[in-house]
Order: sequence, then structure tokens, then C-alpha cells
Amino acid sequence: MAPITIKDVAKIAGVSARTVSRVINQDKNVSDRTRRRVLEVVEETGFRVNLLAQSLRSKKTGILFAFVSEKDNAFLGEFHNVTIQYLNEEARKLGYKMIVSQSNADRIKEDQYDGFYLLTNGYADGAVIFDTKDVDERLTYLIEKQIPFVVIGKDKHHPESSYVNLDNYRAGYMGAEHLMEQGYKKIRFFLGSKNYTVNEDRSQGYLDALKAHGIKPKPIDYGIINPESAYDKMKEILESEQWPDAVFVSGDMRAMGVYHAIYEKGLKIRSRRACDL
Repeated sequence: MAPITIKDVAKIAGVSARTVSRVINQDKNVSDRTRRRVLEVVEETGFRVNLLAQSLRSKKTGILFAFVSEKDNAFLGEFHNVTIQYLNEEARKLGYKMIVSQSNADRIKEDQYDGFYLLTNGYADGAVIFDTKDVDERLTYLIEKQIPFVVIGKDKHHPESSYVNLDNYRAGYMGAEHLMEQGYKKIRFFLGSKNYTVNEDRSQGYLDALKAHGIKPKPIDYGIINPESAYDKMKEILESEQWPDAVFVSGDMRAMGVYHAIYEKGLKIRSRRACDL
């Protein structure tokens, strides 16, 4: 049996092929009655849009990539999940589909299984980049290829890049300052991978806050990328003889690992023992 075409749908619905196209593309210039009738026929016939043909006609694929770090992708934290959820919702409102793909800030694979290969060859319209590093090959690549993108975070070397960011330096400073105002001085700071720009800024804010209060900082605990690593590090600390009086944790889910280790030790968390970002 031959596949159902847009002309078949139009004939059954009693409208033109152009009207069917408008309904499929969510054009507002179609009456509700006509839209319902066309969608009923689409459902009854099982008609499916040929996305490749559609993109060739419109010169737009309607696909966007969200690139996350391949190293940390085994655990996408709440920030990633919530942000991607909202990105997907907004993309759908604009007629786009969002695909999440792994990537590496240190190199571009550019093989047929990689999202950047699809971008370069016109199979997607643009990208959203997570987990940027100080030197990020992905950003350089996209700029050279003239592919539209937005950074979640910061691009320190390309001021022309579009980005969405919060003041991570201020976040690190405020978190440390809050704990010191509560009287804590022996603070451990749990952060993710050291080379990410968000963590560079947060750590600098934290260190500057301690310096402003005349407190010598403990070494920052980098590499705390998920609840498991937070649990392991906290357990290691509690097995030593040098306990902190406060733990500053970057990430709500990672803080759960800290809580687990503390309670497992038979201890209780006092009012402001942990401060989460």
C-alpha cells in the first residue's frame, strides 16, 4: 500500500494541500473547524510528515541540540534537568524539537554519530551549550562554522557569544559569607569538575569571601559531580580526625549525599551545618 500523502489528506478533508500544510505547521490563519477536520483525517490515515522534505523546502529543520558534558552525563543534576525541560517547552512553542547530546569541550569528534556532524551538515538549526570550560573547542568550532548557538554559562574568550548566566562569583561569595556570619570557620567546599567556568567563578568568590574575613581556606574539594561522590568524600572526611564545622555544597542533589554520610555516622545536622547552592 502506497504511503498517505498530503494530497490524500487534503482530498479526504475537503481542503487544499496548502491548508493541510498550514495546519501541520501550526499556522494561525486557519479556522478552528478546519484545523480540527484536518487533524482528524491525519489521525485516521496515520499520515506522517516527511521531515527531510519539509526541511529542504523551508531551509529549516526545526531541530535544536542541547549539548551536555559527556564525562558527567551519567548524572545530570537538577539544574540540567529543569533547564532542559524548560528549553524543550519553549522550543515546542516555537515549532522546534530539542535533542540532548553528549559532547566534549576538549575536542570535536565530527563523525557521523556526533551531534556536531549533524549541525555542520544542516540536520539541525542551532545549539544550546552546557558545561563550558575556560578553553572550549565546541564554541570555537560553532563560531568558525557560523552555526547559531547560546551558552548556558559564560564564554570568556568570545564576547560576541550569546549566553544566559547567573553571577556564580557572587553565589560563591554569598554562600561562604553566610556560613561565616553563622560563626563557622572550618568550611569544606564541595564543587564539581575544576575546569568548568561556573566552578571557576564560584570557587573564586568563595576564596575571596574567606580572605575578606581573614580566614585561611581549606582545600576545595573538586570532582564532586553526583550524590555518590559527595557521599564518598563526606564519609572520608568523617573518618579522619579533622572535621569541618560546615560544608558548603554546590548542588542540591549532591547535598543529599552529604546528608546521607552524616546521618550514617550517627550524627545530626544542626541548623546551618550545610549550605546548598
